[in-house]
Amino acid sequence: MASCKNTILLLEPFHTGSHRQLMDLLHAEVPGSSLVTMTGKKWHWRARTGALYLSQTILRSHCFR
Repeated sequence: MASCKNTILLLEPFHTGSHRQLMDLLHAEVPGSSLVTMTGKKWHWRARTGALYLSQTILRSHCFR
């Protein structure tokens, strides 16, 4: 398996408030991490459809953990 520049994938479907603070801190402190987020609006729809949207957003040629 080829080495990857970004090895750790951080996902946040509700990127606002304390969720934003935590994910931004993790992204800054974890070397080689990649952050994929969605806006912090309509949390009930994020809970229902966030996984589907994020799975389609991440490239198929990834090599994240």
